[in-house]
Amino acid sequence: MVSGFVPFEERNSSPLRVLRTETTSRYLDATTGDAFKELVPSVFRLYDEGDMEASFASVGMVAGRIEEVLPVADIVRRIVDEFGAVIRRLAEGLVAEGAETSV
Repeated sequence: MVSGFVPFEERNSSPLRVLRTETTSRYLDATTGDAFKELVPSVFRLYDEGDMEASFASVGMVAGRIEEVLPVADIVRRIVDEFGAVIRRLAEGLVAEGAETSV
């Protein structure tokens, strides 16, 4: 369903990044209607009812950097593992530094 973002441009405004869906992809060509005028009235169906094709779901700049979607447990496990690796490297550095000062 989500394959990136669509840079919508409201007239006289900055681009707005939205999830790419069949609905939003129709507006990639600037000559294809007025996305804001046509999709804003149905934005509540998107957010209240979860109808991802009803309107455009705004996303931030980071949306283009998402490479994978993981369960929270996997993310926490990865963070803990990376933290452990950093602490081990820091401890090894302190031990090595202590050995140098005692010589």
